[in-house]
Amino acid sequence: MSVGHAVLVARMELTHRVRKTTDRPTQIVALAVAALFGAIPLLGSIAVAFVVGQGIASGTITDPISTARLAAAVVPLFVTLVVTLRVVQTSGSLTIADGLLTTVSHREAVGGILLSELAIVAVLVGVPSVGVPVAFAVGSGQPAAFPLVFVALVVLSVLGTLLGFVVGLGLRNLVARSEFLARYKTAIGILLFLLYFVGISSQQAGSAIFPVVDALGSSPLGWFADLALFGQGVGADPLSALGAVVVGVVALPVLGWLASWLAALLWYTSPVQPEEEEREPSQMGSLAGVSRPMARIARKSWIRARRGPIRLVYVVYPLFLLFPFVQGAVVSGEVPTALPPLLAFYGAWAAGAAFSLNPIGDEGPVLPVTLTTPVAGSTFVGGLCLAGVAIGVPITLVLAVVTGVLSGLGTLALASVALTAVVLPVAATGIAVGAGVLFPRMESVEVFRGVETTAPSLFAFALYSLVLSISGVPVSLVSTPLTRGIVVDATNYGESVVVAGGLVATVVLAGLAATVGYVFAVRSFDDYYLG
Repeated sequence: MSVGHAVLVARMELTHRVRKTTDRPTQIVALAVAALFGAIPLLGSIAVAFVVGQGIASGTITDPISTARLAAAVVPLFVTLVVTLRVVQTSGSLTIADGLLTTVSHREAVGGILLSELAIVAVLVGVPSVGVPVAFAVGSGQPAAFPLVFVALVVLSVLGTLLGFVVGLGLRNLVARSEFLARYKTAIGILLFLLYFVGISSQQAGSAIFPVVDALGSSPLGWFADLALFGQGVGADPLSALGAVVVGVVALPVLGWLASWLAALLWYTSPVQPEEEEREPSQMGSLAGVSRPMARIARKSWIRARRGPIRLVYVVYPLFLLFPFVQGAVVSGEVPTALPPLLAFYGAWAAGAAFSLNPIGDEGPVLPVTLTTPVAGSTFVGGLCLAGVAIGVPITLVLAVVTGVLSGLGTLALASVALTAVVLPVAATGIAVGAGVLFPRMESVEVFRGVETTAPSLFAFALYSLVLSISGVPVSLVSTPLTRGIVVDATNYGESVVVAGGLVATVVLAGLAATVGYVFAVRSFDDYYLG
């Protein structure tokens, strides 16, 4: 294996990733936000190391070994999870695999990717890897502590990187050889994400994670705590410290060999191709008041979403804004009264954004065919709106009503939320289709790591969300007891009048906005031509 070739491969991979990131302003903003929030725990770890060093020097901390062993487990666990996720999504594949594997051996290619992953991990944990040992040495007043703590952190980070690479390649090999996993990998990924979301929202999250960390701390990984604190007079075991050195010397080449073997299995094997499912003809033409062409357009939107659900990943993003309310409901066992109106609004927003927010761009390469068919603009736009309404209204209604009953909203507010859950999703599809036609996006963008699709433009998102928010403000204010009381006191009207007024105001505003958007989209489609 040529080290020079591996370094060249690493440079190529890093250059490619940097260019992909810097070419898209949204990713730069996302990285800046992540760095801002990530700086808090990083700086906190340095401060904790300084305090622990002072405590050991003053004698107030006499047995830090047990806690240090837990920390020695957390470091590789965190790095392993991050690298595994990266390898499963993007890093497990070479940028130009066909050309690269005919130029260098797979071992050199694996070495290059590992070097690039180590460089990325160094960016993530580089500051604490240097700051923590420096702070600990300054706090304890023993400069000799720096090299041991530094070596322990570096070796643990490298072990986590290699282990994550091995686990990620193992998962990709499973998907490449299992027809079931290959067919349902997206659905499985979404399910795992939902389980993760529910798990971190519950009170049992800590009790489920701590035993894992405790077990890892009791494993040979915990020996690195003895290595880091050796010579500090806190009871570090010399044999365990020596064992940590042995673990590093043995585990690193073994994990490197496993990574090379798994990469060869993945790169030199053709992945399975799931058999196409038998498709039955559509039965939607019999719906009352819906023409068969319009029903076909709605069904086409659903089929696209089922075959490529990742294209709708942006619909899930606003759920993170609801996280505090959902977490509060799970932890306390009581549904807050603010949650039903928020769910009604989110359901409406999702119904419009899912299928109607980029009507022209979503056609992609078949747009010329769509424009030359005898389908009128009203049929095409109506089919897209139908796709969102048919799914969005029942789901939104059920969520809003169930949470409304559980939160004890009361009959008046519950009726308001229920009507909102029906009216607002219908209007949202009209608003969305108008915004999408006004600001179309024809080119594909990366919606997830390594996954590109044609997503709505940011201008369409902004206009649609703004108009829908303004339309939903009146009914949202009168649906929550706290804000409804404020409106009642400000207007001196009864609750029934205030609720009815808010509902009527929302229906009028949303109806006008939806009508304008729908008519504009229909006319734009009928007059559209390819330049």
